[in-house]
Amino acid sequence: ARQIDKTLKDSYDRLKEEDKAIFRHIACLFNHKACDYVKRLLEDSKLDVDVGLVTLAERCLIQISQDKIIRMHDFLQEMGRELVRQPCILEPGEREFLLDSKEICDVLVDGAVSFFVIHVWSQYVLSMFLGC
Repeated sequence: ARQIDKTLKDSYDRLKEEDKAIFRHIACLFNHKACDYVKRLLEDSKLDVDVGLVTLAERCLIQISQDKIIRMHDFLQEMGRELVRQPCILEPGEREFLLDSKEICDVLVDGAVSFFVIHVWSQYVLSMFLGC
């Protein structure tokens, strides 16, 4: 298991920073989502989502089905989520993404969340309600 973890982490480490960011977005928010949906939600970011998705697929970090659904293996998704969690274990409000409902509530109650996290999360939730 450790060799698999090391191999997966090495694949991630060799990515450009922009592709790493797209990887983390997929791991935290967009696994099993349509490519067009992901592109639409990230269109205002500075990420080149089209190129990033191709790169991640070429490196076998994601699969894109014939019906254009992004799929990331559970091991990779867990690794990506851990990469987001690790740098700020004691300060969840500083993380790129919050995924645990208790941590989200704690951070919102403490007022320790960055605008970026709120913005991304609100865009994601809004799109779910609107069915975009």
